[in-house]
Amino acid sequence: MKIIENWSGTLIEFIPVLLVIAVVTAIARLAHWLVRYKQGKNHESDPFPRQFITLFAVIIAIISVVLVMPVDVSVRNQLLTLLGLVLTVVIAFSSTTFAANILAGFTLRATRRLRPGNFISHGDDLGRITEIGLIQTEIQTRHRNFTYLPNTSLLSEKVMVINPEATIVSAEVSLGYDVHHGVVEKYLLGAAERCGLEDPHVRVRELGDFSITYRIAGLLREVKLLITTGSDLRKAMLDCLHEAGIEIVSPAFMNQRPLPPEQVFIPQTPASGDKSSPVSATDAPENVIFDKADEAERIENLKDHREQLLNRLKELEAGLGKLEGYQKTSAEQEIEASNARIKGLDAILNNKEE
Repeated sequence: MKIIENWSGTLIEFIPVLLVIAVVTAIARLAHWLVRYKQGKNHESDPFPRQFITLFAVIIAIISVVLVMPVDVSVRNQLLTLLGLVLTVVIAFSSTTFAANILAGFTLRATRRLRPGNFISHGDDLGRITEIGLIQTEIQTRHRNFTYLPNTSLLSEKVMVINPEATIVSAEVSLGYDVHHGVVEKYLLGAAERCGLEDPHVRVRELGDFSITYRIAGLLREVKLLITTGSDLRKAMLDCLHEAGIEIVSPAFMNQRPLPPEQVFIPQTPASGDKSSPVSATDAPENVIFDKADEAERIENLKDHREQLLNRLKELEAGLGKLEGYQKTSAEQEIEASNARIKGLDAILNNKEE
């Protein structure tokens, strides 16, 4: 009987601890809900607010539990001192990693230099951002795999962000000195036009000992097709040069392996139905390679559109009292349409969250 009384007494003493844990958990859940309600976005594609709230809630919960534990004041003070030392040591040893990555994450989000869906090149890797987290950023590579970069590396190291509006696609080819550069330029420009590149131009990159290196480049508007268009451009270069009777082989090849003068290195032209053509946007492999990045970009764009609608709605409601007649009716109709559109966006984003 005494054992039961002792256990019940101990449980009663720890009720404040359980209450603190429950209250902190409830507040954290409420904060998550408020962030989702305000932003109307998918936290799986943007985990930054959720991660920050969770980290803050854990720290508050630990401190609160120590303060309400049923122990002597001296023991409580010792626990608080120990907790302070632990936090100091953790911060000291992780200041160049953990804390620095958190600060870098805040900087990336404040400057908005990177967004989900952006193509970036870091070192030898080319991929698209899927999410920017509290400590690291997730990138979906051209092989459909995922790589994780610390946020500090995106600030301190060289990172190339592909312009989402338009970018330059280029390819190089080496040809012999027996082909005039004006002829080469004509057919390389034709190859770029076949791929739908705008404002194509040809540059001579290098005058080598045995060959000339040419670069053809053009403006690509549909940046999501960056990889496919690069491949299509090289195919078109082969087709255009071979159709013109230009061999893609340098004199060094002839010096290494002598062949009869009539021997050429141009494959037979296939039947008209077998010729390669640029891949359409709907059939492009990028749709499979960067599926998560596409979804993250779509959610980000929906969020931006919702924010624009909210700002426009505030402007209309603020100036509604000054309008009369047709202008007031038109403004009321636009307010109604904006509210309907915002509700539709909320429904889409909430479905993604679920």
